[in-house]
Amino acid sequence: MEKTLIYELSRDGVPFYVGKTYNPKSRLDKHKRTHGNDIELTVIDKAYGDWVMWESFYLELYKSWGFDMVNKITPRNGIMNHTEETKNLISEKLKEKYKGGNYNPFTKHSKESRAKMSKSQQGRIITEEHAEKLKNQPHSRKIVFNGVEYPSLMEAHRVTGHSRGYIRRNIDTH
Repeated sequence: MEKTLIYELSRDGVPFYVGKTYNPKSRLDKHKRTHGNDIELTVIDKAYGDWVMWESFYLELYKSWGFDMVNKITPRNGIMNHTEETKNLISEKLKEKYKGGNYNPFTKHSKESRAKMSKSQQGRIITEEHAEKLKNQPHSRKIVFNGVEYPSLMEAHRVTGHSRGYIRRNIDTH
């Protein structure tokens, strides 16, 4: 089971944010862009499995101690409850970004690039050994996530809405 680090951000020794991370250095760098360079990240706990419960616990604990916490989301698998105004703004920005019909949420490549890549693979011969290795890759192997069996990692991603990385880290191993 993977270890998730629960941390606090503080400025001048006063905590103002509780979060979770797998990589504290990278996460601190991202927070500095938002909150400034005068902040510190301190790991306060390690969670194995249910990090949501522990992140929620510490956030509520700090609030009960009277700290003004700036967390904008509740620790529910990182899902944010946007206001209607924010949803509309995000929608407009995405429509602007993907106008012209080249949008596919499952790829970063344009239709032209995908066509070129497909053409380059036509007629390619692979060995039986390679085919067997491909069959055993995570994207084509049955997985159990949150007690539900899915035919593939991608299908679990499509059905649950969780990122593939999150699913990989939390695949049921029993």
